[in-house]
Amino acid sequence: QKVTIAELKEQLDEERTQRKEEREKAAADLKAAVHRAQSEAQEEIKRVSDAALRRESELQEAINKLKESEREMCLLVETLRSKLEDTRQKLVVSDNKVRQLETQVDLEKQAAENGMK
Repeated sequence: QKVTIAELKEQLDEERTQRKEEREKAAADLKAAVHRAQSEAQEEIKRVSDAALRRESELQEAINKLKESEREMCLLVETLRSKLEDTRQKLVVSDNKVRQLETQVDLEKQAAENGMK
């Protein structure tokens, strides 16, 4: 059985066509895989970015609350410092009055003792 040149050419053409189709399919599959990988990477980047933005927002909110708390504490400390100073001054006045009254009592005792002599 002899195979003619025309039949061999036809087989060769079919092989070439089949290989070309296989290469084109492989290229299309590769392109689709790359596209899928890019899409997944973009989704992951977006997810991580969104999470980072949420975390940053939460941290900024916590910072703002801490600043507000610090302002309130400073006001409270200033108020308490003022009240402490007022109380200290009242105590000084009271101590002075006690000394004055003790001196007056001592003088009156001396006067009474001198009057008895």
